Amino acid sequence: MAELVRGATAGEAWHRSLALLATNDRQIFDLLVEVVDPTMVELDRLYIAALDHVLLSRGWQDTQSVANTIFPAGLARTSRTRDRLYARYLAMHRGLRRASKKNSKGLYFERLIRYPLQPDEARANQLETIIRALEGARSPGGLYHAYELQIFCPGKDLRPRGFPCLSSISAHVDGDRLRLSATYRNQYYIQKALGNFIGLAALQQFIADHAGLELGTLSIHAFHAQIDPEASAGQVATLMASLPNLREEQ
Repeated sequence: MAELVRGATAGEAWHRSLALLATNDRQIFDLLVEVVDPTMVELDRLYIAALDHVLLSRGWQDTQSVANTIFPAGLARTSRTRDRLYARYLAMHRGLRRASKKNSKGLYFERLIRYPLQPDEARANQLETIIRALEGARSPGGLYHAYELQIFCPGKDLRPRGFPCLSSISAHVDGDRLRLSATYRNQYYIQKALGNFIGLAALQQFIADHAGLELGTLSIHAFHAQIDPEASAGQVATLMASLPNLREEQ
């Protein structure tokens, strides 16, 4: 049976999901997570600091490094235009792949702006295509539920162990708000999930800003979610004890 977890912020949603996994034999099939407010808030910084302490002590990528595989927020902030962002990223993506074994099979943002199964360079940039399409979504006759970003490549990703875990992203216009939904075939909750949430939230904000929309909810559906096999029960308990106290659910 599917489980639904809702959190006010990305950090809170991750914490509630992690707590549920810890009491459910460390794994859940069909875990649905909703982030009500995907914008970064001070509370999320406390979550990131606590998790990064664990990640870096194990030699794993920190939270922002994981988030950057989905959306390079720092690079976007220092790029004057979208075209400049795309060009700068593609110029450095080989180095990013070599920087970590985790990136050797590919990077999510690369797939968003240069999808391997599309030979037409312009159409291969899914992110630019969707932003331009969304700009007219609220006009008469505009489409609200026709915006898809694909990550998984049939025929290329024959054995997608490790990458890609993120399968696809779907955008929807709800009034003047942009909702974003992401699907994962599998999601590790120590090494990846919080970084995934933050990267997706940054991507959602970028799309909304450039399409002239407000930010709606962020939803993540992991077909299989789990606490990483490498993380012991004691390590998970210590991590959870260091996290901010959860508020009563509304």
